[in-house]
Amino acid sequence: MNNQDLIDGLKHSIKLIDEKIERTKEPCSARYRHLRSAERDLLRKKRRELVKRLEEAEDEYAGID
Repeated sequence: MNNQDLIDGLKHSIKLIDEKIERTKEPCSARYRHLRSAERDLLRKKRRELVKRLEEAEDEYAGID
């Protein structure tokens, strides 16, 4: 797998996480609110980590060219 494939994969993963975060913002019953909030927090954390990896991969890829 080359760096461009890695970058494309990370961008796709970030896009999917953004969609999941939006779905967790939709109204739900009171008994599930805390679960959705926790899920949203985990998704945001994972997104931050992926964005960081994406920036590192892009920097490395730019350094190769």
